[in-house]
Amino acid sequence: MFNKVGKAILLMSALTAVGVGAYKFVLNDRARMSLQHAGTSVKEGYHKINQAMEDRKGIEIEEENLPNRIETKERWERLGY
Repeated sequence: MFNKVGKAILLMSALTAVGVGAYKFVLNDRARMSLQHAGTSVKEGYHKINQAMEDRKGIEIEEENLPNRIETKERWERLGY
């Protein structure tokens, strides 16, 4: 009757309906506020990470000047390589 996409859409619709119903009728005000606060925290965290990534876009790191690479080269040179 339904193909895979139709079944997936039907399942997602049913899960959404159950979630909205639980939010409206099962949760008390304190639980709703806690859930909203958690959602806001996730959203703010996402925006902070996204902004940090945007700020660093286009920055190139010169691998030759990294402290660990310099130290490793010096160790290899001391060993005779």
